[in-house]
Amino acid sequence: MRLQNDVMTDEPQLLLNDVISRVLAGRRDGIVRVEIPVEAVDALAWLHAQPWPDHVFLSSRDDGWTMAGAGVADLIESNSADELEAALLPRLDAAPSHIRYFGTMRFRPDESPQEEWQGFGRIRFVLPRVELIVQDGTTKLALNAMPGESVDDLKIEANRIMWESGVLGGSLPDIIGRQDLPDKHTWCEGVDSVLGTQRALDLGKVVLARRASYSFEKPLDPFVLLSRMQVSTQNCFHALVGLGQGTQDRTAFLSATPERLFRMEGGEVISEAVAGTRLRSRNEDLDRILRDELLHSAKDLREQKYVLDAVRKSLESLSDDLEVDENPSSFNHSKGRHLRSILKGRLKDNVSAIDLIHRLHPTPAVAGSPLAQALSEIKKHEPFDRGLYAGPIGWIGRDAAEFAVGIRSGLVEGNNLHLYSGAGIVEGSDPEDEWDEIEHKLDDFSQALGLLE
Repeated sequence: MRLQNDVMTDEPQLLLNDVISRVLAGRRDGIVRVEIPVEAVDALAWLHAQPWPDHVFLSSRDDGWTMAGAGVADLIESNSADELEAALLPRLDAAPSHIRYFGTMRFRPDESPQEEWQGFGRIRFVLPRVELIVQDGTTKLALNAMPGESVDDLKIEANRIMWESGVLGGSLPDIIGRQDLPDKHTWCEGVDSVLGTQRALDLGKVVLARRASYSFEKPLDPFVLLSRMQVSTQNCFHALVGLGQGTQDRTAFLSATPERLFRMEGGEVISEAVAGTRLRSRNEDLDRILRDELLHSAKDLREQKYVLDAVRKSLESLSDDLEVDENPSSFNHSKGRHLRSILKGRLKDNVSAIDLIHRLHPTPAVAGSPLAQALSEIKKHEPFDRGLYAGPIGWIGRDAAEFAVGIRSGLVEGNNLHLYSGAGIVEGSDPEDEWDEIEHKLDDFSQALGLLE
């Protein structure tokens, strides 16, 4: 990697240190950020090469924006949205406008994480020490310094940067086993139980998830796995949050999700109501048939309306002039499609990104409706901790934020990979069909692992 447009391109580290000295010489209280343009590089491969144990990678679904962050300049861990707001918003108010904290939230932040999710906490937001940002055809390297850190402190961190990242590649280890939790028989019993509860209590929708766990001969590299998934999951948000040093002891959450929770910028908010699933076909005529089947499916339209009504209700309390797509359209990605309605509004005064997370999460797309009863059914029938699966993942800046919903996701633990996906159970659901739908949702990982041709 080299700096652009500078005569010292053969010595990027020396130039970076010089920029640090000049910027921090005139610093004021608060966070200081040093940015330099660099040549284009594979952001995920660059992140893989960095020596810090903490890693975060996010790429937007729509505009090609990508951020790879390594190390920790600042860390906020909290147990509730109120705690997060009290800690984060004052920091952002005093920070440069382009500072962004990147974070995750458990599906149920009110519940303690089980062992495999311990390192991720309940709500965890980080300002990386070093970031690589790709946007609008340009690539920048940024370092963040907190109050009290000196020029020498930041130079020590800057000198750790690996400038040559190489290319991600190589084969993944062989799979030696798979375990489904719950197994198919228990799953079908659970879906039948939920359908009986729905009829008895007039419960509208419950999203039940499954976990498919794979064991490998050797530790699995999550960066290589996500790199492969990027190829086969276009029109999706891609995310990785990694903890631990080296492949042997690294734990990482990764997601290739088509679903946006919200984006806010310039006083406006946009969100989506997504539900219903159909496969796509390479045959154009068959693909149109599958699209029309989804658009006219009473079951899927009913499932999507639960989501739309809930998102509408939340945004009506936080925004004005709300525009709503009443008739869902087909939202396509590489292998599948969903019903989607887009909602846009103008935020009321003093509404923050944390307010939006608190009111929107979890939507009926990942939990159900009514929410309290759906969460009760989920707890009864899911024999595992969802952790970050189906939780918000994204970033918050002073005046803007964007979050995706962490579905189509997996947790890498050394030699093990746990995959998570769910299906909306409503009147007309069939247990076998819902099992098969989840298998299709797991195909993105299966293809990356070499299990599909």
